[in-house]
Amino acid sequence: MIVFYHPEEKVSHSLRIISRPGHISTVFPKTTVHVVAFSDLNGDLDWQEGEPYSFVERNEFELNENRLLVLQPQEVGPILPANLRAYLDLIPVKLGAIVDIDDPIIGEKIGKAGLFEPLTSLQTGKMGYYFLQPYDGDKQVIFMVHGMSGYPAQFKHIISHIDRQRFQVLLLAYPSGFPLEQLSSGIENAMNILQHRYEFERVHVIAHSMGGLITRRWLQRCQESQRCPLLGEYITVSTPWLGHEAAATGAKMSSPKVWKDMSPGSEFLQRINSIEKRIRVPHTLVFSYQSTGVMNTEANDGSVTLASQLSYPIQKQVNQQLGIRESHVGVLSNTELFELINRRLFIY
Repeated sequence: MIVFYHPEEKVSHSLRIISRPGHISTVFPKTTVHVVAFSDLNGDLDWQEGEPYSFVERNEFELNENRLLVLQPQEVGPILPANLRAYLDLIPVKLGAIVDIDDPIIGEKIGKAGLFEPLTSLQTGKMGYYFLQPYDGDKQVIFMVHGMSGYPAQFKHIISHIDRQRFQVLLLAYPSGFPLEQLSSGIENAMNILQHRYEFERVHVIAHSMGGLITRRWLQRCQESQRCPLLGEYITVSTPWLGHEAAATGAKMSSPKVWKDMSPGSEFLQRINSIEKRIRVPHTLVFSYQSTGVMNTEANDGSVTLASQLSYPIQKQVNQQLGIRESHVGVLSNTELFELINRRLFIY
């Protein structure tokens, strides 16, 4: 556990949890002074006597400097915020809360608000990671991530066709207007915290539309740091791997920052499509399409073009593909998709 904080404040500015030794990068707030890293041996999210730690003062760091933190037992404990665990209560996202699939807190209204007013949406305290029932250590987790202006309840029909005796669902509600790298980093940190807390047996991922972009980047990031949970299936549905032409126009206006990342050829999309950054997870790519009957119109699903959904670098890396004749959102209610998901999960 790595804590960044000012010694005169009662709670930390930032907290990172990693499951094994590795490399992390971060930007310090201007007020941050101290960094403490310690091994949370009893998993209580606080330092206890006897737990190895390392302490560094902020003013010892230089810009872009790499620093090795060696954790070791010491006679005197580190100087920490009065109640480190209180920091988790201040994070403006839910981390494992229980919700009903029909609860408005994960319904349609949060979708548009999250796109056009992402910071305001985050500050409501309604965004985060939700279970549909109390966590059961004997069940595998299916992590579901919606797309731009989407919301968790869009997965309702998929959830109704999943074997809930073997699997439990973890839904992410997030403000989709934030930059995609920031969203991916947020998933990485939150999933580290949840893995630390619940010790997931295995995690499967189902992502729709832009959710496929941020989850793929999350998987790239956690592979690079060697801190991925035990992963099973990765299923992406109608994902715009090459972006959206309309995003280029939006990026030039006072629109959500996400448009820059969604613009064709953006740095983020190049990173996502990189062959060198392939993910070591069984990946099933589902693309959707409609027949419009209009001449000289590029094939699409009513929102995303087939060309974007069928990025060649991504196709080279997937294990299976399936095309479904359905609209961009309608595909989430399609029986062919339900059957595919259950076939892929059956082997676990």
